[in-house]
Amino acid sequence: MNLINTEAELNAFFEQNEQAVITYFLETDCEGCEELLPLFEEISEETELEKISFGLMQAQPGSIAENLVKQREVPFVAIYKNGEMIKCGSVNSEKEFRKMLRKF
Repeated sequence: MNLINTEAELNAFFEQNEQAVITYFLETDCEGCEELLPLFEEISEETELEKISFGLMQAQPGSIAENLVKQREVPFVAIYKNGEMIKCGSVNSEKEFRKMLRKF
């Protein structure tokens, strides 16, 4: 899983990947995010998903992702295919995350 820290790194991530999943977290303020991180890392390494690139980044202040993470205390996930977002939302379980991944 790629750790994305800046806008330039995010742009480079998208330029290199036709299919990508970005998971947004707040640092240590999100208990549900910390609990799901090992699961997301494990899923990102599964061989059947090897053509999909996974990224992890901090939600930008004032963004929809930040607001949802703060409200729900779970990660916000955005799925992109060929540079376009095809699915996004809060995820609080492995089942929900895998359901989102089926969009590929």
